[in-house]
Amino acid sequence: MKENFRRERKVFSKRVRTGWLAAACAAFAACGGGPGKNVRPVEFVERGAVFTFDKRAAPLLLVVEVREGGRLSLNRIETGTLDDPGVLCEKLAAVFEDREKAGIFEKEVIVEPRGNAGRKELEKLLEELSRARAAPIRVIKNGL
Repeated sequence: MKENFRRERKVFSKRVRTGWLAAACAAFAACGGGPGKNVRPVEFVERGAVFTFDKRAAPLLLVVEVREGGRLSLNRIETGTLDDPGVLCEKLAAVFEDREKAGIFEKEVIVEPRGNAGRKELEKLLEELSRARAAPIRVIKNGL
């Protein structure tokens, strides 16, 4: 019975976090991010819509993982923390610049929250990704 309660509480907690993050991102996108900010749209997707077992991963795919303790990684390479996403944004800016020089204009970023990141920290991360000119930004909601 105790195990059942814990499982239900965990599922409820994930749903609440997903709802908060979805509402925050909808408000963030709807208000335009405030005056002078160049806001990119955020889309919430199921993990299966991004990663499939029967297909090879897209070679230009950029995945930002949010791990335990707020650690960030870009395509499995450690790139800072939620408190300081500057390193991640610098790397993304460099990747986008190199791609533009090569005539590639793909700037899609997938965010996969795996740790216990809070709503405000994820909002800040999405704002920073938007400032780094990532578009579209897709958040895997299975990890929330």
